[in-house]
Amino acid sequence: MKANNNLILRYAYKFMPKGIITQFIVAMHKYIDQQKYVWKSGVILNKDQTKAEVIEYYDKREIKIRVAGRHKRDILTEVTYELDKIHNSYKALEYSKLIPCNCQRCKDSQEPYFYRFDVLRKFVADRQYRIQCQESYQMINVLGLIYDVIDSNQLNEKAKGDGIEIYSQHIPDILELARLESSRPITVENKFVASGGNTYQQSGTFGIGHMSGGTIEEGAQVAAVINEPQPKKLAEVAAEIQNLLNYFEQNNPTIIEAQQMVKTATERQPELKNAKIIEEAIQATPTLKQRLRAAGEAAYVETVKMLFPPVGVAIEAFTAWNNPE
Repeated sequence: MKANNNLILRYAYKFMPKGIITQFIVAMHKYIDQQKYVWKSGVILNKDQTKAEVIEYYDKREIKIRVAGRHKRDILTEVTYELDKIHNSYKALEYSKLIPCNCQRCKDSQEPYFYRFDVLRKFVADRQYRIQCQESYQMINVLGLIYDVIDSNQLNEKAKGDGIEIYSQHIPDILELARLESSRPITVENKFVASGGNTYQQSGTFGIGHMSGGTIEEGAQVAAVINEPQPKKLAEVAAEIQNLLNYFEQNNPTIIEAQQMVKTATERQPELKNAKIIEEAIQATPTLKQRLRAAGEAAYVETVKMLFPPVGVAIEAFTAWNNPE
């Protein structure tokens, strides 16, 4: 496995019983790479163009997981799920799950700083969203650390097992995570070959609060036809957004109720999946613009943005245009 761009996770044990890695290999045998990359203390798994190396260091009382490929977090979730099942079969087994730091210094390092998962969860429970890396001294987003390596569904199941109702009691945590995810830029690249045989490339980086028009190499020019929505359609989209805002402001719904409301609105108005159309609808509707300006960062607006990403993108773009720094 290549040494860069990996996901790394460690389990450290106060006392490490023999047989953990053996049980894990048996449970995951169908994913053994080429059915030959397995040995007494470790295994390499291969699934969905992704490889996971799981090695037991018995003398160090540690299991180290390293994942590379297209679906790193998905495979890591499966690996940790199976290991945690094995751990739960032992009575009072003491161990720590160690999460790697994702700061600029640590994220591509094979020896990053590690945080104990139980410490990160305590930070979340205490509404503390930043923790300091002891290598770079940067302040790091706690939920981002967790979300990098642990699937949110798995985290929610664990929380429910501990008697924590994340959906009803930890909405601020989910909102913080949504803001983190939405701030991550997406790079889009477009390549084409002109009639003369020259190859050109256009690229740009896009995301909430982060936009660049991109660059066009070799002085190429790109033409496009834009189909603009009709005023009537924009008015319908704006009305749906107003309805959503009214619903969230007046009802304070549970997450399940809110998700159903969003689903119904999308089925009724498919354009609500298009952030660009939503932004145009906001700009074309004075009453909606005024409401968003007045609401600012009201909790119900933040909830709509979190549960309905296209609306969130449009609202953030509208806010950026109307509140330049």
